[in-house]
Amino acid sequence: SSSLGLGQPCPFKSIPPRSIPKLLEGCIDAFEERKTSFGLVSAINWYLVSLHSHFLDDRLLALYTGLEWLKAHYQEEYKYEFMLPQETFDHRLLPKIAKAIDQIVQQESNLGLKPSQVEKMKSGLKQLNRYSFKAALRKLLSQYNVPYKDIFPNSKAFQDFIDTRDVLTHRGIPESHDVLYAMLDKGRALIIRTLTAILDYQNCFDDPFSHNLWT
Repeated sequence: SSSLGLGQPCPFKSIPPRSIPKLLEGCIDAFEERKTSFGLVSAINWYLVSLHSHFLDDRLLALYTGLEWLKAHYQEEYKYEFMLPQETFDHRLLPKIAKAIDQIVQQESNLGLKPSQVEKMKSGLKQLNRYSFKAALRKLLSQYNVPYKDIFPNSKAFQDFIDTRDVLTHRGIPESHDVLYAMLDKGRALIIRTLTAILDYQNCFDDPFSHNLWT
């Protein structure tokens, strides 16, 4: 097995990119053990969707969704979803945060917030206890020893990948085609490497960045 913690990376273009069926054939026992994980199966499904969409932004959105499901698989396996136990957050912090919001709104009467808007604001407070997509993705890659420094050589490159995801999923505004194509390669490489790591794939794999691991 490779010291990278996943299958041996092949020099770029030395073999055709491995298909998902070929990957699963190479680690069928590991997949059989984990196929009940809805997150893992869904990630594979969304990766396949990304290969067949006619629209560039749809392909990338499918990859981001696949990464969300890999994150869900990791969080299910390692119980890494909340910063504090949910019961602790709900009973010890949440009421105090909600009360503080009420006090601020009362003091700052010129904010012009309607009571219904304040309640909507408070209804989203539980999300404060969840790890962000960025934090969970970093933890996932670290936990499974997935190499990604060649994909994201610095923190800005990683943040750009997250920002593109946020723009597409929350605002629906596409970036330039050059940006989308670059992020598409990064997303595919991350999913391929994470799947090979989770499934302990020991054969060659190829992804848009695998040649960098040989330089």
